[in-house]
Amino acid sequence: MPVADVDEARDTSRASSPMRRQAVACARPFEPAEQTALAFYERDCLSAYATGFTWPRSTTAAFTARLLGRMFGPPAAGALSRRTVPTLPAAAVRSFATIDLGRTVASALGLRGLEDRLWEYDDHRFSQLAAEHVLPSCDTIHGIEHASLELFQAAKASGRATVLHIASVHPTFHDEIFDRAYREHPEFQESLAWRLRERRQRRDARRIKEYELADLLVTWSRFSSRSLTTHGVPADRVVIVPLGAAPVRQLATPAPGDMTRSGPLRVMFAGKISFHKGCHVLLEAWSLFDSRDAVLVLAGRNELPPALTAARGIELAGSLPQEGLFSLMNQCDLLVLPTLSDSFGMVVTEALMHGLPVLTTANAGAADLIVEGRTGWIVPAGDAAVLCARLRWCEANLAEVRDMRERVRGSVTPRTWSDYRADLRTTLRERGLL
Repeated sequence: MPVADVDEARDTSRASSPMRRQAVACARPFEPAEQTALAFYERDCLSAYATGFTWPRSTTAAFTARLLGRMFGPPAAGALSRRTVPTLPAAAVRSFATIDLGRTVASALGLRGLEDRLWEYDDHRFSQLAAEHVLPSCDTIHGIEHASLELFQAAKASGRATVLHIASVHPTFHDEIFDRAYREHPEFQESLAWRLRERRQRRDARRIKEYELADLLVTWSRFSSRSLTTHGVPADRVVIVPLGAAPVRQLATPAPGDMTRSGPLRVMFAGKISFHKGCHVLLEAWSLFDSRDAVLVLAGRNELPPALTAARGIELAGSLPQEGLFSLMNQCDLLVLPTLSDSFGMVVTEALMHGLPVLTTANAGAADLIVEGRTGWIVPAGDAAVLCARLRWCEANLAEVRDMRERVRGSVTPRTWSDYRADLRTTLRERGLL
């Protein structure tokens, strides 16, 4: 939502008693955190949205980003474009310019090990800066897991309320899933992702301390919520507020005739092409599928060995801007999200709002949105044979899959960011935190 629209929608009316001042702290620009801040800005109770390095919204900045993209490649331009905060006025944003700058550069240069170390360092440093500069102006502080420990410790010491937004699952639950996955696929134990797991114990301990300090933990799905409560987090401190997506009117919606395609089955995946996202399972399923004509488009940064993505029918689209992703959705028959563990999976919401059927796993939080056989299908995580069987069914019943687009559009009630913000405010109000 552009800033102009935000200001038009802003409600400065007051309840019978003043609302508690809210601050949101997230170490790097992140749409769910921005939408959380916008929920409070709309009710005139946002004291600040604190984040790391941001890129300005201006014609000059956009030109500079394009120039850097030509000099250093599209990842550099993409990294800068993701640093903007388009939903909030500049006066509401408190940017710590040194936070996440080095990690952004390391990411653009493909230095994954350095990127990971800088991510951890910046989360700690950001939490300290937010405690010093942001906390004093609010009554309730909202943080993102792993970047909130020092902030929440200071909040508790000063009698302020704490709300932790959970972007993943309980670390013990996460480790159980991936320990099993690496045992089943020992070839990936030589990967960088495997080597970085040696750092997880101190990171897991930090997250659990944050859980203990939070008055309320906000999750995005039943999958994420269940991971917390089954590992000791009291259920009365955990709530579910599903994420939203951009309204359909803002998307690149095709004309009705454009949604009927001819030609072979086109399947897409969007996100980081990684072990975590289950892409190795998708590629194994695609190999078993062995279709002569079907196409699999992988959109995102590839972290798997190049040989795995070189099979017949696979196209690498690279990282796409939002408009490019939505255009690709209009050109495909099916979105596949084969994740091993995802607290939500916003790409599922976006696909459904485009009328694109979704094939995902039971370990995706956004599986809550799927109506089996009507808007998509849910398969067990990590099972290439079952995934392959569903792909074969889709190819054999391609006309039916394409007819699903209209049914998906007609049956899915769009959940927008406005819905998320309203539900979040209601939840906080019921808990006495707003």
